[in-house]
Amino acid sequence: MMTKINSFLLLTCFFLSACKTDSSSEEDATIENDSSEEDTTIENDSFEETDTDEEPDISDTNEELDVNDPDDPPDCREGLHSIGSSCGADFDRACVFDRDCRIEDREVCVFSADDEARGTCIYTPREALICPGDENCVSAEGDLRVAFGSADITPKGWEFPRVENIEEGHFNGDVTDPSTFCDCGRDMICPTSAEYESCRSFGEYVAPDADGSEEDGHMQGIWIAGFSASRFAMYCDTSLTDSDCEGADCCSSALAHDPLMANAVVFDRGETRIAMVTLDLIGFFYNDVLMIRALLPTDAEIDELIISSTHSHEGPDTYGQWGPTFRSSSVANESGVDPVWMEEVVYNGVIDAVLEAVEALEPADVYVGEVHTGTERLPTRDTRDPWFFNDRLISVFFTKPGLRPEETNAMIGSLVNWHVHPEVLWSDQNQLTSDFPHYVRKYVTEGLVEVDNSFTTLSAIEGTNSPTIYISGTVGGLLNPGSSREILNREGELFNSPTFGRADAFGQQLSQFVLETRQNATQIGEDLFMTSDEFMVPVNNQVLRSASMILDLLNRDLYNWRRSDGYNENLPLLRSTVTQVRIGELTLQTTPGEPFSEMFTGYTPESMWPGTLIGDPQLLTCAEDKMPPQNEEPIGFPCIIAPNNPNPPDLSAAPQNGGLYHRLPGDFHLVVGLGNDALGYLVPSYDYVLGDPEYFEGADGDHYEETNSVSDYLDRVIGIIDTQSSR
Repeated sequence: MMTKINSFLLLTCFFLSACKTDSSSEEDATIENDSSEEDTTIENDSFEETDTDEEPDISDTNEELDVNDPDDPPDCREGLHSIGSSCGADFDRACVFDRDCRIEDREVCVFSADDEARGTCIYTPREALICPGDENCVSAEGDLRVAFGSADITPKGWEFPRVENIEEGHFNGDVTDPSTFCDCGRDMICPTSAEYESCRSFGEYVAPDADGSEEDGHMQGIWIAGFSASRFAMYCDTSLTDSDCEGADCCSSALAHDPLMANAVVFDRGETRIAMVTLDLIGFFYNDVLMIRALLPTDAEIDELIISSTHSHEGPDTYGQWGPTFRSSSVANESGVDPVWMEEVVYNGVIDAVLEAVEALEPADVYVGEVHTGTERLPTRDTRDPWFFNDRLISVFFTKPGLRPEETNAMIGSLVNWHVHPEVLWSDQNQLTSDFPHYVRKYVTEGLVEVDNSFTTLSAIEGTNSPTIYISGTVGGLLNPGSSREILNREGELFNSPTFGRADAFGQQLSQFVLETRQNATQIGEDLFMTSDEFMVPVNNQVLRSASMILDLLNRDLYNWRRSDGYNENLPLLRSTVTQVRIGELTLQTTPGEPFSEMFTGYTPESMWPGTLIGDPQLLTCAEDKMPPQNEEPIGFPCIIAPNNPNPPDLSAAPQNGGLYHRLPGDFHLVVGLGNDALGYLVPSYDYVLGDPEYFEGADGDHYEETNSVSDYLDRVIGIIDTQSSR
């Protein structure tokens, strides 16, 4: 999802006048796609330099109304809330009465001695939830019960561009100009008039869409998250959906190459019940998690719902920043989130998957397999120094009581946890897909067939014949498969370009590791424990503030801040959460964003978790200590820090006491990246370096991730996790 100069740069510069450029000329600004190996250059208009502390004029969001009755709030339009007798923007948490605040969020109107006329709606994070122990989950005794459920969350239909308005996989038209897109409605069954002759229709036209989306003058598109804005989802060609289609490129339906899924597992013991759902999406805001929690039927008796994302870069936008641009602009001019799909398909899909699992709960034994994958069979890039790769593959096997995971018909389901961005298909892909996690799930469940390749004969490996959930872990920093690193599938075919064949090969290799760990998997206990903490994090990143408050792209509630406070002493806050679940000797730890490997493995070679890969095997130009050579030192060793890095991390300033793996309870640790939130990268504080202007551009060297982080908040998260581990 990543850009060297943030994708909101042009518009936020315009609104905030924060980009200082030479007014006599235009400057080139390089936009680097997520871990891209090629740069794309755009022209950045120059802006007149003004006072950066001056707020943009958004006065139209304040409406003075003749109402000053605490029991009779003004009727404010969408996006506004009452502030006494006025209506103000939702992000402005000013208040006169408690009714001006989000009562459902337990906000209260608090006044200060400096301003007794207007207060601030204040949210206080809830107390830590601990199960067993909370009044709703007093005990966790008896048999551990486990079950899995799933739901297809693929969008059910959308409008798409006309052929002449497609430019290198991006829409270059105008979402309010039907001459540039097929305004046929979400069902894409087009009217028979001549203006739709060039549009693909998915059935015989009878009547307009019941939802009113047909010929409404606005494109109901699905915009793909990651890499760049205005990348639209494309339906699969009929040749790829035919029953006689063969090969990795074939689609499961016209809607997607493979279905996007909500995969759920529920853990239950005594009065404690925890649901965990993983989505084939780039991420999911805590706002949305809270909405789904409120919609879950109470008789499901879920004490904690955890929603994580695989971080696929070929699914629909769930943040808002990858929506349509105007003509050939590079910046989204409206949110890329389809609210109908989000609420009707994703929300309901999560609930359906959880309820399916609740209905199927059964006693289970638990086994854990662990292996370090290396990079020889699974090529991986770490595009930010220091080069540390958490290649720890954790597989959790839930079996019927008394059976081991390698036995036939033993399995209830599996969890697979690994640590690389699911973006094998890279930036030119327009079909919806879950990338290589689809193939991991497929082959772990179905098994691998015997093959004779040019090197040897590989025996068949029996699958689990049960559901598999893939969970992304420490993908930040930035760990990715690259677009051209060579990989072999089991048949011996080599892939070095972003194709479905290459994603399939990744799935084959990773699933083979998983299936082979069953033989030596360790049985663990069935004690069930969960603890969850809310916290508030300041939005230091002014680009993300602008995207939320001014451009209305990010649908994220802000807390505890008034516009009149400015940004000097107080900043808007986000509400987020961290959860730890323990099953016997296994700890599942959520993080509210994309953690770096170092957060868990350790920050220096001396404090590294055993088995972690240290030094880039593709860069053999360092000294024996794997650092840039000094004077005439011999070289030929993998580099932790590239010799040509102009702004390298100072490892002497890094924490020396190891990472979270060293302190988490239990023998086995599963990292739930992007768990219950998506706050961007969790950048190590010792190497959190900002460019100039701050957050608009990455600092020299490897500091892109700071531009996609809300603030330097990692130490706060680590402190919470350490507290949870002590409970």
